[in-house]
Amino acid sequence: MNKIKSNMGTILMIISGLIMIGSIKIWAPVCSEPLELFRANGDVKYMSMKCVHNSKLLMYLSIILIVVGLFSFIKNKKQIVLPIVIGILMMISVSHDYGIGMCKTGIGMECEATRLWINIVGALSIISGLVSAFLVKKTNQQ
Repeated sequence: MNKIKSNMGTILMIISGLIMIGSIKIWAPVCSEPLELFRANGDVKYMSMKCVHNSKLLMYLSIILIVVGLFSFIKNKKQIVLPIVIGILMMISVSHDYGIGMCKTGIGMECEATRLWINIVGALSIISGLVSAFLVKKTNQQ
């Protein structure tokens, strides 16, 4: 029990990565249909929407969170900066100004639910880094 309690931030980091993968692939998947663009000459061009590209980025970030979290748990080392940075990157990735962006809200796209899960998991990842920082500070004081 003490190992689990002392690695709570690491466990949260692994859980947040698993939740992100689950939300993208299972309970809040991004749009699967490509966007049809009609050209002036009558040709049709199919393109993936922003949410598809964003989901690929988030999958890589989630895998990084899980792998680093597992190694941190095995080696009993706390990760503070990485989960905070990845959480911020997750939240920025849905922004149209600074990130890849997502589909606009309010138009009934499937990825509107994904945006909510991205923000929740990004916040959870930041919290996991802060919990690890608190536990490092607590163990240094003892």
